[in-house]
Amino acid sequence: MSTHQNDDELHHLLGAFVLGGLSGDEHRDFTRHLRHCETCQQESAQFSGLPSLLDLVDAEDAPAILTGVTGAAEFSDPVGPSSTPPALLDAVRAQRLRGRWRLVAAAAVLVVAAGGVGVALAPAISRLDEPPTSRIVARGPAGSATSVDIALVTRGWGTQVDLSGSDLPTSGVLYLEVTDLQGRSWDVASWSGTPSGRTTLTTACWVKAANIKMIQVHTREGQTVAAATT
Repeated sequence: MSTHQNDDELHHLLGAFVLGGLSGDEHRDFTRHLRHCETCQQESAQFSGLPSLLDLVDAEDAPAILTGVTGAAEFSDPVGPSSTPPALLDAVRAQRLRGRWRLVAAAAVLVVAAGGVGVALAPAISRLDEPPTSRIVARGPAGSATSVDIALVTRGWGTQVDLSGSDLPTSGVLYLEVTDLQGRSWDVASWSGTPSGRTTLTTACWVKAANIKMIQVHTREGQTVAAATT
């Protein structure tokens, strides 16, 4: 192969480069190309671990595996029965081509497999990162427009309570009260009414979310502004 290839031709050698399938001249040309091609630099870094994974793949089976995974065409042997010197030269080239395709095919199989595992695991990992949360809406007495959205986020130390309320009293002191399954109650937060009647806050409660029976917002005088049962 010529040692003076353009960048497009050299870019296609990335798979064989990562897997050690280039000749001396090709390796030299690609190494020079790699110095100024950011795309190849990023991709070669991304797939640098493939050689060790290839130990798990039989190179003879790689083209067939790739066909099953991607629907690619079978790799055929172009060498005929002729014993003339051109045919011998074609045989050498074909053998080299098959070897390179096996490496690239095996790499493709591993990339596809790794990608599938990533897609399958991503939702599960995401779910593990999110703490269990239950949501309720506390409403005011009949005829009241008061609405308080409450999220109960389970934490190791108890429950995180996220509150977002509207049409609340615009003056005075308001309290957030939590009642557990045994009927015991605690005020876990307090704040002053705002001119807009809106309040957003986050507070903490030692009672586990599963043991909370009721949440209510009330005034200093004990008047219920909004309430909800879990």
